[in-house]
Amino acid sequence: MSDHSGFIFAAFALSAVIIAIMIGAIVWDYRNVRRALSRFPDRDSPTKDQE
Repeated sequence: MSDHSGFIFAAFALSAVIIAIMIGAIVWDYRNVRRALSRFPDRDSPTKDQE
C-alpha cells in the first residue's frame, strides 16, 4: 500500500458516515412530514360540502 492509504481510508470512512447521516435525516424528515400530513383528511374522501 502507498503512504496515502490511511488518508484514503479515512476519507472514504468519513464520506460513508456523512452519507449515512444524510439518509437518516431524510428518513426522519419523511416520517415527520407523513405524520403532519396524516392530520389532514384524504383528498379522495368526500367532505360535507361534496355530499
